[in-house]
Amino acid sequence: MNNKTKSILLFISKATTIGINLISMMLISRYLTINQYSDYRQILTALTLVISVASVGLPSSILYFITPTQKNEYLPSLYISFAGILVLLIPLSVVGLFYFDFNFNTHIFTGNSIVFISLFLLSFLGACIENLFVSCTRFKLVLLNASIPNLIYALGLIYCFMSGKGISFLVYSLVLREVFRLFLLLYFITTTKVNMKNVKFNRVKEIIFFSIPIGISGLVSTLNTNLDKLITGKFLSKHDFAVIATASYEIPVLGLIGLSLFNILVPSIKEHFKENNLSEIIKLWDRAGKVMITVILPITVAFIVFGKEVVIVLFSQKYLDSVNLFKLYQINALTRIYYYSSFFLALGLNKLYTKNAIINLINNAILNIVLVHFLGVLGTALANVISAQLLVVIQNHQISRSLKVKALDIFPLFDFIKGLFLSFGISYLVYGLYSWIFNINIYFALGFMCLSIIASIIILNLFINNEIILLVIKMIRKLKRGKYAV
Repeated sequence: MNNKTKSILLFISKATTIGINLISMMLISRYLTINQYSDYRQILTALTLVISVASVGLPSSILYFITPTQKNEYLPSLYISFAGILVLLIPLSVVGLFYFDFNFNTHIFTGNSIVFISLFLLSFLGACIENLFVSCTRFKLVLLNASIPNLIYALGLIYCFMSGKGISFLVYSLVLREVFRLFLLLYFITTTKVNMKNVKFNRVKEIIFFSIPIGISGLVSTLNTNLDKLITGKFLSKHDFAVIATASYEIPVLGLIGLSLFNILVPSIKEHFKENNLSEIIKLWDRAGKVMITVILPITVAFIVFGKEVVIVLFSQKYLDSVNLFKLYQINALTRIYYYSSFFLALGLNKLYTKNAIINLINNAILNIVLVHFLGVLGTALANVISAQLLVVIQNHQISRSLKVKALDIFPLFDFIKGLFLSFGISYLVYGLYSWIFNINIYFALGFMCLSIIASIIILNLFINNEIILLVIKMIRKLKRGKYAV
């Protein structure tokens, strides 16, 4: 199975998960009151942070250690690593319950301790198994993991809304989703032939020691992403938390596009670096960035221009206060044409990546503490965006030094600026047309936004990189040959 096929299957898997989660969020934001929605988003924030702490970088390390040639050697040791972390996660979860109650000024977590501890433990395993299935080329399990657990969760939400259940039932639905993922993991273990006698504690140690720097950097990165919510939850009102949680909602399709591409690139970058073939890494990195420009910029710019309509459609009229902040947060998405963790992982620069994340967290914390005092929720949003952009500059400089070239040689700045101008021009033109003709119906905005995205992608493919158009044409031709072949 080649890299493009793997990337497409991984994209489908993540798209299924994200699609169901997005629809669920739309329903939940409408069904719950602002205070209830604030509580629910606080639960999701806590879950994200606990998983980040517990996983200690294992999901990324799986891609590094579990390869077709090393699978039998490292899988047994990986299972032991899972078991050890689960044991350590129990006391960590208990401490977390008290911390989150303190930070969010609530009693939800300690009042439902058994449920939340179970959710934390199961979610840790769920965070690891997709990369495990990908590494072992079990793509049927990848697709099952994306579809059935999320379908169970969606059915639970529907029942919750129809029966008038509260937040507690939403949490039970999350637990049930992770229980099914546990069954998938058990099925994988029983059907994958490995000899547990191959367990070697030096390999367990190797996996853990390799994972810890990645885990620390991942935790720090997660803290960076959620620091605005933690600060808002502690010092501002539930309404303010709901506003910041809504505004900071990252457009999920952007993340799945980047991860689907850059996770697949890790082995290739790693191999080229071993051979000291830096020119090939530069070509691969530049090519990936230009492909991402033709997708990321059209989508992000469209969400900025149609920001008000997006917030209303996703979260309803209750959250109009978050529109300007939502647009501000999209600046982070604009510069996300690279997933820098893939580069640092491939070159084994885990400690440097961790150092970057810590510096970024310190910058973010200082900015948050200062700006929230003067600007409230706007201050937390500004702090997040400023610190994120500083990190992009730092990481580009470091990558250029690793490849022994100038920073502009590994970041396609000219194409990025050209893509921005073209995308904004097209999106504002389409938005003007929508406002002139269909401004009375908010849902027409989605159609016009999609039109602006498609038009921008086509134009950027003509002026920057045409690989996506060529791939689509190739797929259409294959479908035609399959359909009309005798």
